[in-house]
Amino acid sequence: MGNLRARNKDEITARKENIISAAAELLLTENYGNITLATISEKTNISRPSMYNYYKTKEEIFLDLMVREYLSWQSELESLFKRKVSRETFCKQLAGSLIKQHLLIRLFSVRQFQLEKKLGDDKMKSFYETVKPFFDTFTAMLNKQFPNAEKSKLDMFKIQFTLYCYSVYPVSQLSSWESTDDFFGKVPDFETIYYKGLMLLTSELK
Repeated sequence: MGNLRARNKDEITARKENIISAAAELLLTENYGNITLATISEKTNISRPSMYNYYKTKEEIFLDLMVREYLSWQSELESLFKRKVSRETFCKQLAGSLIKQHLLIRLFSVRQFQLEKKLGDDKMKSFYETVKPFFDTFTAMLNKQFPNAEKSKLDMFKIQFTLYCYSVYPVSQLSSWESTDDFFGKVPDFETIYYKGLMLLTSELK
């Protein structure tokens, strides 16, 4: 059955979702470099040769996984911020939402040096067009929460927040000796770290 090619759009979508979900499962337990089309195939009912009907490289699979996670996060942000809240509540809810994005956080760690390098400009341009609704939602969310903030400061927050997102995975992977080192002192839980950071990043958004 795994060797049969999908016959219509719904079947193609189902097969691709099967592949993406298998890749997601692997990414939570394996190093990205150890994941191959073969290991992804083993977690699906699709043979490795048949995989090429849907994806030519593992990078294409993980790019689609990133799209799925971005759009899922978009839905959560729309649900969380239907109305204006205090800055403290905004930062607390955004920190809590960010820390739950396990797959997206992990994907941030491989995107620049693995996906962008191998997929090329055309595929990355298509990717950005597909996930643009997330960034539109994020901008609308900021405008609602901070209606009096200058655009330049909102834009700076978006840049800083993006850098912040990219730091989540490395910080969450601190080894026990690093997290207890004198340089860091007593490390609080990560949600507190991100909340405090967001409070600093939003300090100029009046």
